[in-house]
Amino acid sequence: MQAGFLCGGLLVVAGCATPSSRAREHADLFKTFPLEVQQNVRQGHIELGYTRDMVMIAKGVPDRKYRRATAEGSTDIWSYVGTETESEMKRVQGRFHFTDTDGRPRTVNDDVVAEVQHRREYERLRVIFDLDGVVAIERLRR
Repeated sequence: MQAGFLCGGLLVVAGCATPSSRAREHADLFKTFPLEVQQNVRQGHIELGYTRDMVMIAKGVPDRKYRRATAEGSTDIWSYVGTETESEMKRVQGRFHFTDTDGRPRTVNDDVVAEVQHRREYERLRVIFDLDGVVAIERLRR
């Protein structure tokens, strides 16, 4: 029960902070981790068997959470996403309205070149938990 409470509390404050700042923020909890785990978590690394609290400090709040139910039982999946932005220049036809120097409204049809950005979100990490901790880690290969 206590571990769930701690993890729930971490959800609220973990935000976009770094692993080191989350470790400082939750120093009492962090000190309970074995030294090797502390070193990994402080660097943002996770391993099989880590608890939700360890992952939360190492990786922060997941972008998405899923629950997988199978005949063998259920697992929780935490998903972390990244984004890529690509830009391209496009010629666009437009109708432009303006006021000339004499104060009269004018309309002009013209082509302009505009930068168009495409933002793509992708899943970069999945962490799968059972009741005992991390049972699988899936990383995107690029």
